[in-house]
Amino acid sequence: IPQLKTRAFEAAASKTLMLVKKDKFRYLEKYFTPGEDFIYWEPGQLSETLAKVIPNWNSYGFMIDNAYKKAINCYTLRNFYEDFILDKK
Repeated sequence: IPQLKTRAFEAAASKTLMLVKKDKFRYLEKYFTPGEDFIYWEPGQLSETLAKVIPNWNSYGFMIDNAYKKAINCYTLRNFYEDFILDKK
């Protein structure tokens, strides 16, 4: 079972483009949308993904902004309480 780590929210809140290794859980998709808020990279293809992103850096600004807006609205004490304390099953 995957664990939610704060790293993605911290990256988004600091306006960092998130490159996320694709796995079978895709847990981050509960909070962020691939292609709108972050970029998946396939295992073994990080170099290829970076080769596409780096020369076109300016065209990813919208993803950085989208993720930032979601992070500052999502990563709050109220949401943590509602999602993890009240929603325990």
